[in-house]
Amino acid sequence: IPASKVGGDLYDFLEPVEGKVGVLIGDVSGKGVSAALYMAKLSSEMRFHARGCLSPGRVLTELNRSLSEEMESGMFVTLALMVIEPEKRRLTISSAGHLPPLLRARDGAVSELQIKGNIPLGAFEDIHYGETEHMVQAGDSVILYTDGVTEAMNKEGVLFGTEQLKRVIASSGEGGPEALLAAVSRSIAEHTSGFPQSDDVAMVCLSVDQEHVN
Repeated sequence: IPASKVGGDLYDFLEPVEGKVGVLIGDVSGKGVSAALYMAKLSSEMRFHARGCLSPGRVLTELNRSLSEEMESGMFVTLALMVIEPEKRRLTISSAGHLPPLLRARDGAVSELQIKGNIPLGAFEDIHYGETEHMVQAGDSVILYTDGVTEAMNKEGVLFGTEQLKRVIASSGEGGPEALLAAVSRSIAEHTSGFPQSDDVAMVCLSVDQEHVN
């Protein structure tokens, strides 16, 4: 959901490679036309570097190398790339300064997935992006999001915040990913209560059924 007519948040899904599927979410600094144009370029570059290779750390390392040569001064991108192996229920995540995903367990407990932190894309050329693996269980849900969610502001200047996001996720996971994302969107709208949106918003949610990851 862009803050203006166009925005700089993005999410995308990468085609399966050897049974692995890629999910990415990112936030280009700034908003409006310039951020949107760079977002489109970023999505294309990501697909190029991910062809035949879904090692998230390697993809982000190569993507950063190419972006740092072309990026305008002062611009940067936070981005998380998650590779899913549905049959193994395994997630491998690499992050370029992005917010950690949230895990909602089957019992409703919500926690942050611990990931190896690193700096945003485009800041320095020679950066190696590491990976973190997580196993998920039947009934789990994983939510990736941009800071437009937690930094949504009401007219008093109060941010929506990570703790409120966790509470909404904890109480809204029974209906699956669509219901969970709808509940978060409603809660943000109630919090801001008509106050103008100040930043782009993007969210992606996946769930684990009895067989594999959806």
